Amino acid sequence: MSIDIVVPVFNQFEKTKLFINSLSRQIPYRLIIIDNGSDTETQKYINSIGAEVITNRKNLGYTKAMNQGLSICTSEYVLFSNNDVIMPNGLLSKLKSHLEYYDIVTPLSNLDPNDCENKDNSLLVAFDPNKDDIQSFSDALYRENKGARTPISMAYGHCILMKREVLEKVGLLDETFESGYHTDDDFCYRAIQCGFDIGLALDSFIFHFCHSTFKSLGIDSKKEIELSKQLFGEKYQ
Repeated sequence: MSIDIVVPVFNQFEKTKLFINSLSRQIPYRLIIIDNGSDTETQKYINSIGAEVITNRKNLGYTKAMNQGLSICTSEYVLFSNNDVIMPNGLLSKLKSHLEYYDIVTPLSNLDPNDCENKDNSLLVAFDPNKDDIQSFSDALYRENKGARTPISMAYGHCILMKREVLEKVGLLDETFESGYHTDDDFCYRAIQCGFDIGLALDSFIFHFCHSTFKSLGIDSKKEIELSKQLFGEKYQ
């Protein structure tokens, strides 16, 4: 397979199922799931879908789990993914086409701050997940912006596609950022230092529920973000 998809899973059975179902509409891939000590229902499901599963007896956290998966990647391309996203038809194919111009690429999403920088994109500004069909919206976005892209300095970790040479040169995620917040900032910063370019695919869209696992555990995501932000600042001061 040309793309290794790496995704940690801790419970969230329904959202994980939505994510897996959306993968059925993509180009060929190898799915690497890191089961972070999920409940029985989720475990049974992810072990029944033909994925390569790494099983942890307890939740090791996002960053350590991602590194477990990234360590066994062998395909030409690598995708960082969360399990609380929905990929419209053909997303991976669209993203892959942009790797002719960039080393790392990420799509627009309903929650990504990168998108707010593109205020001329009237479709995205008007998107309402409570009213709009994700696939229809994605199709309309592609028709309007086919082939459009722009350079950015940071891609958000819920969906990042890269050439494997990037991972090989930049290395794994920094486990200082245990919760996962700012691992994407840190990885992208190191990638740029290594001479790689990052692009935002303006014709591609992914739906992200965001913070699903933290919400289920009652963890204050804002507090975790601030802590990771502090660690990031200390690392690069």
